[in-house]
Amino acid sequence: MTPTVSDAPPGDERLVRSLLREQHPDLAELDLRRAVTGWANELWRLGDELAVRLPRRAGASPGLRNEQRWLPALAPRLPLPVPAPVRTGEPSSSFPWPWTVATWVHGEPGDRAAISRGHRAADSLAGFLRALHLPAPTDAPANPARARVGRPARRLPHRHRPGLGTGPPRRPAHMGTCGPDGTRSGSDVLRPPLSARVETRPRPAQLSV
Repeated sequence: MTPTVSDAPPGDERLVRSLLREQHPDLAELDLRRAVTGWANELWRLGDELAVRLPRRAGASPGLRNEQRWLPALAPRLPLPVPAPVRTGEPSSSFPWPWTVATWVHGEPGDRAAISRGHRAADSLAGFLRALHLPAPTDAPANPARARVGRPARRLPHRHRPGLGTGPPRRPAHMGTCGPDGTRSGSDVLRPPLSARVETRPRPAQLSV
């Protein structure tokens, strides 16, 4: 049976340690403590330098697979550290979805630390995003949100249709416009897909290809 949101397995220390013993026994005796629980994943700190990332629902699995595939390739070119996967966990009778052992990024979450060097922090973030947003390889997975670009309005969900093609353009001219049928025109149609999308929320940061 395919797991659903309602049957997301509970995450506790016993489960995480048993998964490590089954698939990565050399890590199983390291100190383990819960770090943060999000909507889609939860994070456990493993020793001083590692973290275990577990999906909380089936819908998080594809994104985690993308992280396993692409973060090791992205990490060396980025000016700031990212939690690059170092081990992968596979679905088993103990846990129905893939999971990851990644590097632990030291520091305080942005919503807990005071911004004492604002200009420097802004420059660091801008440099990180500039290094991240490069044309994607041809075999990179597509972002489902981007796949809606250029679709006729009649094929979009009803909640996305109001306002299409009515009133003055709300976007700068160089970014293109949306016609009555929902198709796009302008320079953004010709832009290549970027290698990743990053949500710069204070905690937890989300990176997806």
